[in-house]
Amino acid sequence: MLWIDRVMALVSLKIAQNSGGWQGNSVPATRKSPRSIAIPAGVGFHRGSRSPQKTQISAAIIMLPMPSRNIRLRQNAGALFLLALLILPVAAQANAAQDNSRYDVLYIWDPDLRNLQDYKEELETQLGAEVGKALRIIQRGDRYGLIYDCNTTALSSAKMAVRHSVVLGKAGLGDARAIKDEDYHELYNVCYGHGPNLAALTEQYQTIYRQLGAEVGKDLFIEKSGDGKYTLVYRKQTDKQSTMGVARHHAKLLAKSGIAASITREENNEVVFGESSLLDHEEKDMAADPAPVPSLADTKKTPAEPVPLLTGNKKKSIAETVANADRNLEQELEEYINELRGKGLLAKDEKTGWLVIDLNKGETIVDINVDNPYQAASMIKPFVALAYFHRFKEGKLKYTPTARSKMEAMIQYSNNDATNWVLKQVGGPRAAQKILRQHYGHLLRETSLVEYIPSGGRTYRNKASAKDYGRFLVALWRKQLPHDEEIRRLMSLPGRDRLYSGTQIPQGTLVYNKTGTTAQLCGDMGILAPKGQNGRRYPYVVVGIIEKQSKAGNYGRWKMERGNVIRRISSMIYQKMKANYNLL
Repeated sequence: MLWIDRVMALVSLKIAQNSGGWQGNSVPATRKSPRSIAIPAGVGFHRGSRSPQKTQISAAIIMLPMPSRNIRLRQNAGALFLLALLILPVAAQANAAQDNSRYDVLYIWDPDLRNLQDYKEELETQLGAEVGKALRIIQRGDRYGLIYDCNTTALSSAKMAVRHSVVLGKAGLGDARAIKDEDYHELYNVCYGHGPNLAALTEQYQTIYRQLGAEVGKDLFIEKSGDGKYTLVYRKQTDKQSTMGVARHHAKLLAKSGIAASITREENNEVVFGESSLLDHEEKDMAADPAPVPSLADTKKTPAEPVPLLTGNKKKSIAETVANADRNLEQELEEYINELRGKGLLAKDEKTGWLVIDLNKGETIVDINVDNPYQAASMIKPFVALAYFHRFKEGKLKYTPTARSKMEAMIQYSNNDATNWVLKQVGGPRAAQKILRQHYGHLLRETSLVEYIPSGGRTYRNKASAKDYGRFLVALWRKQLPHDEEIRRLMSLPGRDRLYSGTQIPQGTLVYNKTGTTAQLCGDMGILAPKGQNGRRYPYVVVGIIEKQSKAGNYGRWKMERGNVIRRISSMIYQKMKANYNLL
């Protein structure tokens, strides 16, 4: 009867009345502790007081232990949901006459807004685009929550929470639960324009970016709204009153340009244009005269290649070519990683890889655990794009509007269905791997592209090394790849990255990147090109990978925490580059 235990735990959904609203945990629920069944008073399972306090079912049900995760994942989801449907109506029907409140579905509470933004991306992947469109970040006191804004009855929201919990449980994420639609507020953004003309809004974007500068910086976006039109917003993501104050201030600053400012509710709309989109367009010719390229000495003499070799014994060549400050950076990163391990913030079964290449000097300045292949996750998707553009260059494929749309979905939103569509056009994983091996083997020496992205995105068999990502990125910067300009455009589209967003790196930095995440890997690889005091850009490559040997017990929390480790290390790298080049 273990599956019944699971059902009872899900049926509870943490629907406990607390300060006038049903409340979830401060973090995604773990699945190893006992669960109790909490139901609003007077719902029908007991005849006591109707006062607003939670009433629990008998102790025989309260403390049922949860089965192990492996057993849970083998349970019959259909039977689970059916039992939930038998239990929930009894409670809901008995309470219907008294409670006309509206309810949403809650997934997580957290004091750090950045963590909610990371978690939201994973929910969109697991629950699908339709649910993703209605995900909202809310605020209650000093905590942020992530909800599905279904605005329905207690029964309907509870049923939906059960269905979502089944899906999320299989992915190692926390349970969903119902929450009363009260005692929290939604977030708002500043809006500067709305309409069907994307080109006009892009011009307006440039004007606002120049005039407001660092005040809006990283968070100025053009979104595609639900009505099919476009909206230019500053994603302030604060309460209504605070956002209104910012809008009034911006309206005064922009008055001479004829640009008004108002507020709009945060709707989790698709982003089509952002800071790096603008900077990529403005500086598309900046790599016309590429700097020297880094190479690591091999134990054997190797003929020169147009991209960095990054092979052999790195420690010897670094001692010969890199300044003390750069060697100290590598030491700082190693000490920081060891500190995290000492505090238990990195587990014993987690290995990490870090690569930093100074594209201005042509030197590799950090090289930690970069030779062996890691799980690639979604970081392999730019390689899939490379295989497609190779076929396009040969005249065997066309880059149609459909193909462009699929590419954007694959790179910007890491959409797995779009990735599989692109792979199929190339001829499948085996054909893509053959292209990469035959034509780009000098770059992607350890890359192994062997499978389509499985349902749910849990891909573990595709692999690549940190050096592979580094060689690819240097070749991309040097314009040595087919249709590299389009690949750069795709990798500059705004998204929730781990190298720039949430870091100390200032507004105005050009970013090309691709993240990757599974229950065993968290990574990001990209090019950052910040500006110096002299107005010149100083680009460098960063690859950060954290791989776990076993699946994380709470995948959502693990992903957020490891993503923040990469962000902190990216900030450390920037500080060293800032000192070397007098960056802004």
